Formats: sequence, structure tokens, C-alpha cells
Amino acid sequence: ITGILIAASGMLLRLVMGISAPLWVYVAGLFLFMAFWVYAYSFLRRMIRIEGVMSRYEVAIGILLILHIMIECTSGNTFTQPSGMIVMCLLGFICGKGAGLKVPEKECIIPQNLELKKI
Repeated sequence: ITGILIAASGMLLRLVMGISAPLWVYVAGLFLFMAFWVYAYSFLRRMIRIEGVMSRYEVAIGILLILHIMIECTSGNTFTQPSGMIVMCLLGFICGKGAGLKVPEKECIIPQNLELKKI
């Protein structure tokens, strides 16, 4: 009886492997998932670099929201439920402030009116 069960499970496994997506689809999905969170975090980093201590609470809340959504996305369908939508809206409000900030240009070390002479 065990031999029949093993043979049947082998046949089922071959059927399921034919249905599943190729490996590159999973790798691409994982890359896009991580790229999205790095992109969201870049706005929080910009807030810390430009505003410094003034926005530390907003950045802390933003990082906690990112961690919460990353954990929930691996174990459930958070994006499709109202609680996930609310968290994503809050993260959008916080990251939107960072997206509106401009990074100040560094002062030019070389004077603009410097004339170079040929040697």
C-alpha cells in the first residue's frame, strides 16, 4: 500500500510542478518587493538627512510601518484588507513629506570665474 501511495504522490508532484510558474518569476517578484520597500525607505532617509532631529518621530513611525507591512505581506493578504490600506495610506502621508524635500546643492569648491591658462 505504501508503494502505491508513493507512486501516486510522485505523479501528483509532476502535475503540480507543471502548473507552477518558473523560478525566474519568483525571483523577479522578490526583487520587486524589496525594491519597493527600499524606494519607500529612501524618502525617510531624505527626511533625516535634510531635517535632522525635527522629523525623527515621523521617520520612526515610517520605519515601523514598513516593518509591519513587510511582515504581514509574507504571512497574509494585508494589501487587500482595510487594515493594510490604512497602513499604506499613513506610510504615503509620511513618505510624501520626504518626497517633497529638495536635497540642498553642495557649494562649489572651484570659483565660477576661474580662468584656466594653458601651460
